[in-house]
Amino acid sequence: MRKFKPEEGTDEEAWATRFKTTPIAALDLEVFVRRGLTVHVVAPHPDDEILGAGGLLQRFSRLGARAIIHALTDGEASHPNSAMWPRLKLIQTRREESLEALRTLKISFERRRLLLPDGALPEHESTISSALRDAVSENDVVIAPWRFDGHPDHEAAGRAARDVAAERRAHLLETPIWGWNRSAPNQGEMPLDRARRLDLEPEEQRRKAEAIARFRSQTDYDLSTGRPPILSSKVLAHFRRPYEVVFHDQL
Repeated sequence: MRKFKPEEGTDEEAWATRFKTTPIAALDLEVFVRRGLTVHVVAPHPDDEILGAGGLLQRFSRLGARAIIHALTDGEASHPNSAMWPRLKLIQTRREESLEALRTLKISFERRRLLLPDGALPEHESTISSALRDAVSENDVVIAPWRFDGHPDHEAAGRAARDVAAERRAHLLETPIWGWNRSAPNQGEMPLDRARRLDLEPEEQRRKAEAIARFRSQTDYDLSTGRPPILSSKVLAHFRRPYEVVFHDQL
C-alpha cells in the first residue's frame, strides 16, 4: 500500500463511482443468525468498532445477537508530545468516547479491554489470538479490520481474528478502515470480488454518524501541537456512506 497523509488519501467520490459502475452484492446477515449468536468486534483502537461496524452492530442487535467489543488498546499513542492530550487524560477520554459511541447505537454490548500497547500490536498478536480463542465459539461472527488495511495494529488484529475464526469455525467479516484511504479502486489491492454490502436504514445511518461524532479527540485539532484531526473530513467521508462494505470468503 502507498504511504499517505490522512488529508491526501483517496477521495470517497472515487469509491462511490467504482461501486456505482460495478455494484457489490448484498450482505444477508440473516444467514448468520442462530439462537445465542455472539458477534465479536475486534477494535485495535477506540473508534475502529464504530467506523468499521457501526451499522453491522445495529443490524445484528435487531436480529437478536449479543455483541462483545474486544478493545485491544486504549489508543494512547494517537497524540504524541501533546500538552492538550497527556497520556492518562487521553486514555480516559478515548475509553469514555468509545462507551458513549456504543451507547449511541442503542445496542446491548460488553466491552472488554485488553490493555495492549497502542502501536505495538504486531508484537502481541499471540495475546490477541488467545483472548479471542477464549471468547469465540463455532458459528459466531467475528468482525475485524481487514488484514491488509495498511496500519500495523489493524493488520495484526486482522490476522489474529482470521486465524481464530478459522480454528473455531466462526464467520469472519473483514472491514477496511484506513484501507479506503491508502488504496484506490484502480490499484487492485482490495479483494473486491469478496466484497459484500450492507445498506443502512436512515435511522442506522443517523446513529452511526452520531456515534462517530463522539470521538472528539480524533476529530478536533490538537491546539497544543497544531496537528490536524486524525479523522479528517476526507477520512470520515468513507464512513458516512449509506452502506458498509465487508470482505467475506464464504458467501
